[in-house]
Amino acid sequence: MRGGNRVTGARTVVAFGAALVLAGSVLITATPADAIVVCQKKNRVKLRPEVCKGKETQVVDLTAALETAGMPGPEGPQGEPGTARAYAEINPRCTSLDIADCDPDGPELVAERTLGFTAVSRPLNGIYCLTPAEGFDSATSPAVVSISALPAASNLAVVVRTRQVFSCEAGDYEVLTTRLDDGLTFGGTGVSGAGFTVIVP
Repeated sequence: MRGGNRVTGARTVVAFGAALVLAGSVLITATPADAIVVCQKKNRVKLRPEVCKGKETQVVDLTAALETAGMPGPEGPQGEPGTARAYAEINPRCTSLDIADCDPDGPELVAERTLGFTAVSRPLNGIYCLTPAEGFDSATSPAVVSISALPAASNLAVVVRTRQVFSCEAGDYEVLTTRLDDGLTFGGTGVSGAGFTVIVP
């Protein structure tokens, strides 16, 4: 019996949905004086003008519902700014992963996608130094980094050093972009043509 009730209920829902779809086309041709109502009798759903018939039960007055809905409201206020203290997208300015194919003037910060960093340099192949603005540094503020743009390649990885840097000035964020030796082990050959994004939460 319970299974039969579920089947009947499902049929009712399907029928009601079909009635709503049909109502959309009916209301397009209805005059302002017309009222379209959805009527239900057992598991059957029908559209009626004005009122339901006999033992049918009115489910909804579609005309009134559409009038109540009204026009869309005004645009809401601007949301609060995000909580990241700093972020930057780095353009390596290279035509391949090889440092020989990189611009001699070095990488650059993408200005419209950078906040809280003032400079970036590439002292060695695959090593980038990001200088943060005043108020925080790599010794006290961790960061996350991910590759954002690169020539076609595979087995690449990027990491950021914070508490201890080796090739950058103290306080800088040192980012390493490298090719994995065997697809699993980090610490392979450095690559310079992989763009990346760094965020300081």
